[in-house]
Amino acid sequence: MMHKVSITRIRWLRLTPHHRAAIDAQIEAARADIRLRKWSLTTERSYCMWVRRYGIWLVMSADARELPDSTARVTAYLRQLVTGPSPRSATTLKQALNALVYYYKAVRREPLGRLGDIPRPKFAERLPTVLTRHQVKALIDAVHDTPGQPYRLICRLLYHTGLRISEVLNL
Repeated sequence: MMHKVSITRIRWLRLTPHHRAAIDAQIEAARADIRLRKWSLTTERSYCMWVRRYGIWLVMSADARELPDSTARVTAYLRQLVTGPSPRSATTLKQALNALVYYYKAVRREPLGRLGDIPRPKFAERLPTVLTRHQVKALIDAVHDTPGQPYRLICRLLYHTGLRISEVLNL
């Protein structure tokens, strides 16, 4: 049986025990602060994951050590997320940005300055799914009236006028 091992895990194992302990300490500090704020478990996991990935990048990236300050390092990391070998989506970039801004402000107590120009991917346009005329007709025809309850008429009013259910029932 073959197990899938993530690139982050491989990079983590390449770090020295000293570097792993330092990153773990930062993750635990972030986790403790997030729990004090009573944020969701999903947010905690997500933010801690980004702190770990960023910490690994700081240790392994020669470019990161040459940058003058934290703001420049975060900007370079986010730029690498967008333009690197496997570019991340706009949602992922936003999540990473929020996690790192939180980390520097709340954990490191070193608020970031203005982040540089990070190429921001566009959010994909999502068009609504619309039923065809035949599908709407079949849907309404599948509804049957009962004595005293004109369900088919209610369905037609809902579809053709855009009224709310409560508005149609009040008629």
